[in-house]
Amino acid sequence: MFISAYHTYPSHFSILSGPEALKTVTFRRRRTGSDPPHPYDNKKILREQVPIKDSVLHKYTKYGIISRMKLPILFTICFLVIIINIMLRRNTGQDDHEFWDREREADRTEKKSLDDVAFITISEDLYEGADDLGDSRMREAIDELKYLSEQEIANMTGYTNTDLKLMYGAANLPKLTRCDANYTALVRALDRLVQGYAHERMDEEARKYALFAVSTGTDIAATWRYLVSQYRRTGDRAGLDELRTAAECLNSSSKDRIVRIVNGED
Repeated sequence: MFISAYHTYPSHFSILSGPEALKTVTFRRRRTGSDPPHPYDNKKILREQVPIKDSVLHKYTKYGIISRMKLPILFTICFLVIIINIMLRRNTGQDDHEFWDREREADRTEKKSLDDVAFITISEDLYEGADDLGDSRMREAIDELKYLSEQEIANMTGYTNTDLKLMYGAANLPKLTRCDANYTALVRALDRLVQGYAHERMDEEARKYALFAVSTGTDIAATWRYLVSQYRRTGDRAGLDELRTAAECLNSSSKDRIVRIVNGED
């Protein structure tokens, strides 16, 4: 076994290899006045090879020299890392296999009825009589509601394309995707109106749009937060209970956060 050491000053080592490294360490130190002059060596740094005992060898291993006693630990760690890596790859491969099997099955699913899809209707009172709004963002939101009132809208939050194909057939996926995109535009427009009316202290109007958004299953936290603040301010416990029930029914990754908002924990 060869040992390499590095020493620049008393607490470091210099690189040394070969059989002589087994029992010696090379030190580098500054030349002093007590050192005999050398006719061919005027360097200020001297190298000295100093013999050391076996018991001292391990003292230097903590500075980077590999000790015979540490090798089994190193091999054990490497072995564990390799085993974990193999297991992770195996699980990933199994997940990929299941995904593609499910995707192929979804692509073969025949077209099914959409009778159980909860299509959303926008009533005229949500956009009529709001043309005189001074805020341009609120006017754009009203125009968005007018446009969406003539479109098919459905909340597909929480479902993947594969889920939708398995539920309603691959042929219905383009239509359902458009419905879900329209829904996203709807709840964003509603939230702009909620925040705009709240800013103008027109709480009755803001509450109207917020309640409609919640009834469609919106997962925009700001809309929920506004309603919660209103019900808490007025002491409406029944309203809070209804919000809590609606939040528990959400099919969204934001569900837990919204439940915390309703419960006053966020």
